[in-house]
Amino acid sequence: MVSTERIPQGKPLSPLSSVDPLSWGVAADSLKGGHLDEVKHMVSEYRRPLVKFGGEALTFSQVAAVAKSLHNGVDNCDITTGFGANFRLRTKDGAVLQKLLIRFLNAGTFGFKILEAITKLLNHNVTPCLPLRGSVTASGDIIPLSYIVGLLIGRPNSKAIGPNREPLDAQAAFRVADIDSEFFELQPKERLALVNGTAVGSTMAAMVLFEANIFAVL
Repeated sequence: MVSTERIPQGKPLSPLSSVDPLSWGVAADSLKGGHLDEVKHMVSEYRRPLVKFGGEALTFSQVAAVAKSLHNGVDNCDITTGFGANFRLRTKDGAVLQKLLIRFLNAGTFGFKILEAITKLLNHNVTPCLPLRGSVTASGDIIPLSYIVGLLIGRPNSKAIGPNREPLDAQAAFRVADIDSEFFELQPKERLALVNGTAVGSTMAAMVLFEANIFAVL
């Protein structure tokens, strides 16, 4: 929207930025000079070894420079390289890489039956047994949560405590919790989705904060 605010007479003009909110004056200044000068500037920008994007403007020469680098096979992060820990891998077939990326990411939600099984375990007071020591929750409770997942997939070493403090293996835990399905065959990404969290650390932190508030009152 164009500002219609009038400048009081007798007062000096404010800086350009305050009376030109759409930066039309700046744009006009950038167009000063002949066409030859403009082309020289574009070629100079195109030939720069490094293209920087500041979020303020994107020029034709920058777009052309990036497109040229892709055509020449220059590595570009997440375009011609692997992702995450595989960033050192390279490919010349960028189209296939992007297609495979989407296929890889289209598996981020695990089935509701798994959530229903976890809910039944909670509602029937069946508590999975976790190791005393494990991961430090810096990037997920991967070790403690893996024991809960082990109960869902029926690993022989998985254990739980029943409503009467009785020890349960995975099969008995499913029976007590009234889970009528077989042990789960987890699909791609479901294992990661179940262990890549900080549920254990968050629970312990909540307990500590709760008791700290009680002690503070006392």
